[in-house]
Amino acid sequence: LDEVNARPAAQRAEALKAKHAFKAEMDDEARAVMFPQNARLTA
Repeated sequence: LDEVNARPAAQRAEALKAKHAFKAEMDDEARAVMFPQNARLTA
């Protein structure tokens, strides 16, 4: 795992965490974006 993490592409991917604020909680808005196919079940 250390060898993979030492690669430049892996380091760039790891840097994305610091660049973007990702939402950690699963609320109705997040569920609607992640599972748009479920909208037909509630309509």
